[in-house]
Amino acid sequence: AITGNLIKFNSEVRGVELNYKEILSKLMKIKKNSVVIIVSDFFFYDDIFKKLGAKFDTYAVVVRDKLEENPTLLNGLNIINPLTNRSRIADFDKSYKAKLLENDSKLFHLFKKSNIKYQKIYTDEEILNLRRLFG
Repeated sequence: AITGNLIKFNSEVRGVELNYKEILSKLMKIKKNSVVIIVSDFFFYDDIFKKLGAKFDTYAVVVRDKLEENPTLLNGLNIINPLTNRSRIADFDKSYKAKLLENDSKLFHLFKKSNIKYQKIYTDEEILNLRRLFG
C-alpha cells in the first residue's frame, strides 16, 4: 500500500513469498532520484535491484540474527519452513554456511554493480550503527 511517500509491503511475511514484479511495478511509480530503503534478511532476492539502483538513490539494510548465520545450535530441533509450513529436523552442516556466504557474496556484488549502498546489521546491534550507511 502507498501511504504518502511510503510504500509498505507485507508486514506479516510468514508463509508469504514476495512478488518482486509487483514490488518493482509499485516502486517504479515513484519520482526518479527518490530515496528507496529496503530492509530485509535477503535470504531470497531478485535482480530487481539493477533497475532500482539506476532510477533511485537506493539503500539496502541486511538484517540478520547471528543464529541464522551460525545455526549449528539448532541441530536436532524441529523447524518449520515459513513458506511451506512443512516441518523437519534441523541438520545444518558446513554446506549451509558455504551456501550462505556464496549468497551474500552474490548479493553484495549485485548491490555494488547496481549502485546500491548497503550495510549488514545484526539483531543484537544498536540501530545507530546505520549511521555509516546514511552518513
